[in-house]
Amino acid sequence: MSAGCLHMSIGTGPPETLSLSAEARLVKAAVLYADQITLYSLPASMLSLTSGDLELSTDEKISLLSSVAPYIHSRQAAKKDQANLRKLRSRLRQKHMTWSDRRSLNTLLAGIDQGWEAIKAKMGEIARSAGFESLDPAMSAGILKLHTFGGASDADVAIRFITDCMAISSRSQRMQGDIKALEMRTGEQIQEYVQCVLDAVSDNATFPVFDLTTAELVRAAVDESRISPSGQDQRRSLHSGLATKLLLDLPLFDQAPLLDVIDIRKELERPLVRFRAAVMRYSETIHGASWDEAFAEEAEVVFTKEVRPAILDLEDEIKSNRLLRRILRAGIDRPLALPAGSALGIAISKLDGVSDSLALSLSLAGGAAALIAQAVSDWRAHREESERNALFFYYGARKRISRE
Repeated sequence: MSAGCLHMSIGTGPPETLSLSAEARLVKAAVLYADQITLYSLPASMLSLTSGDLELSTDEKISLLSSVAPYIHSRQAAKKDQANLRKLRSRLRQKHMTWSDRRSLNTLLAGIDQGWEAIKAKMGEIARSAGFESLDPAMSAGILKLHTFGGASDADVAIRFITDCMAISSRSQRMQGDIKALEMRTGEQIQEYVQCVLDAVSDNATFPVFDLTTAELVRAAVDESRISPSGQDQRRSLHSGLATKLLLDLPLFDQAPLLDVIDIRKELERPLVRFRAAVMRYSETIHGASWDEAFAEEAEVVFTKEVRPAILDLEDEIKSNRLLRRILRAGIDRPLALPAGSALGIAISKLDGVSDSLALSLSLAGGAAALIAQAVSDWRAHREESERNALFFYYGARKRISRE
């Protein structure tokens, strides 16, 4: 990670239903604020296996089809399929075959490939339904990295995950006998997830952000003395927690596509530095850590007391700094020597609803170049001063998201 890079670690607990909506919201806020993000999410990790270009060997495809057979066929048909698959695997090991045997084998292999493609299509539907595609822009941009659990890049883990998905969705009686094994696998993954989250709390190189479920896990770990976060650990959590809270509260934030948020972040790169400093300053007024129950309430107090009034003042200041208004004001303070009743004088007096560029053109045409140049210079200076405001990033993000 490069020096000066702000890294965020997002932890989202296993949801009751297969949905990545919580992950998508937190990632979107992190994209607006951080430089690099690591997402710890069990469903996102597993769906990443099946929503991409996962390829299995012929032997792995046979293992998968044999595993899912009980959940997509009747008991008798499943047994028949599994027996045929065992025979096929045995035939693949034969060194010498007749032309007829080879032709028959190729037909069977084509059927295996067809079955695999059908399963991939089904898993793609599951991933889309869960909202996995909403994370794609951040991953493609190189901003977001998914942590993989339990060697989740391996084909055997993918096969187990696909089998579990098929088993759960089938509601088959056979599933009842597999629940214990499924619970054991899930338990191991959850243990790894909890450890990753707790490691992020004490890692000085990252700023942790957790959903409510994960915050409860961290709070329990602290209460049970499993971890003892330092003062610096708590301050980092308050910084990232407050930043996330502020950005999630932006008007229409949930409706803004992640791709647009990435573009907005690029436009506001410079003001972001001052905004981060302001967030750090505000976070120092909050006690405890972001996983404490009182955090949300204290963060709301900071927003109401510090951020909202400052944003309103900044908005009023920027609204008052309109180029056309400055041009007309300059004309009043230092009026041009225009002939009485001239067309230009009448035009300028009615320019309230006209664009800045048109006003500029008309004035220049009337010989007011010096007056306009001073007005433009004042306008630019005032705008640059506004952009130096620590909360200009927040103001700019709010305006851009609201109009997307």
